[in-house]
Amino acid sequence: MDPQQPLQQPMPEMNTMPPAKPSKVWMIIAILAVIILIGGGVYAFMKMQAYNTNVANLNTQVSDAKAQTATLQAANDAAAILKITEFGVQMPKPTDAKEVFYFVVKNTASNQVASFSSPGLQSLAAQNPSAPAVANACGLNSGALGTITKFDAGSLVKGVKIEEVKDTDVMIVKKQDVAYYVYNAPATQCSTVKVVQDLQTLQAKSVQEAFKSIAVVK
Repeated sequence: MDPQQPLQQPMPEMNTMPPAKPSKVWMIIAILAVIILIGGGVYAFMKMQAYNTNVANLNTQVSDAKAQTATLQAANDAAAILKITEFGVQMPKPTDAKEVFYFVVKNTASNQVASFSSPGLQSLAAQNPSAPAVANACGLNSGALGTITKFDAGSLVKGVKIEEVKDTDVMIVKKQDVAYYVYNAPATQCSTVKVVQDLQTLQAKSVQEAFKSIAVVK
């Protein structure tokens, strides 16, 4: 080699491969994707929690409404029942005499007898007095809306055992538990005034119909 000639430096090799993309870009993209997924999950969770809370509130409101309805229904049912506490029985309040009341006495055979009347009937009788006057007009002692008598098994009703007594248009027999109950329609009108007589007939029929559903108080 001629020492006078300059040394030739080798040419650098040409890199024909494309430059690699920075890994940081992919890392940022991955982080953003994870953040988006987490955010979406958190949002969905919060929406679900809110939905569940609303459902729970609605269920509570429905339960409260049902409880209130049941309370009102129980009150209505109680208001529609006439209890004869002395007998331990009850029956529906007569449709046409919901204000009906009774008074219990013992008859000559020591049977308990409940006599029925109503404030409306007594008031109407007082406003339209009979001529001639009727003693105790439409009052309780008159049994203006009929009577219910309690009999023990084996008791006699006009010489017939209570178990063998048949229903008629004016007398109905119902057995409840070990006792028998007999409804007797009023024997006479408690007034001579027609408007009073009409109300008495209507309400007595209503009491008689209600008696058909008499039952022992539970």
